[in-house]
Amino acid sequence: MPESWIDRWSGGSSLERDDRARLESISTRGRTFEAGQVLVFEEDDAPLMFFVERGWAAAVRDLADGSMQILDLFLAGQIIGLREITSPDAISSYRALTDLDVRILRKSEMQKLIEHSTSIRDRVFQAIAREEAWLLERITMLGQRDAAQCLAHLMLELADRLA
Repeated sequence: MPESWIDRWSGGSSLERDDRARLESISTRGRTFEAGQVLVFEEDDAPLMFFVERGWAAAVRDLADGSMQILDLFLAGQIIGLREITSPDAISSYRALTDLDVRILRKSEMQKLIEHSTSIRDRVFQAIAREEAWLLERITMLGQRDAAQCLAHLMLELADRLA
């Protein structure tokens, strides 16, 4: 049987039957974005989150000179917008870096699950904490290392995340 988004998100750790049923009750639908396509624009109303099934996406900021600053990367098994679960607006734009297959989740449904299940709430907070740790480590590297060291660190981080 193919692995569900729930199995991919939970990282293979077992879920209680009730928690699995709660997560399965969330209505999801699949969508494909082409490389370069924007999922959500910064400061737009953002009632949805996106579970990445295949491909890579990024949180980005468009700069005044027309360039783009990549703030964070999202790989298969991550939920785009999870850090914004309590915010009605997007704090950055999200763009597909490669062709991207996602499952669309409603924030409101996930919020209800978090309110009723400490186990699901713990998993959400663990995922947010892990993503924040990666982000803070990258910020530290950018401020303290030269370009070659930053690139080496990013390659090691991505190898670890993809493993």
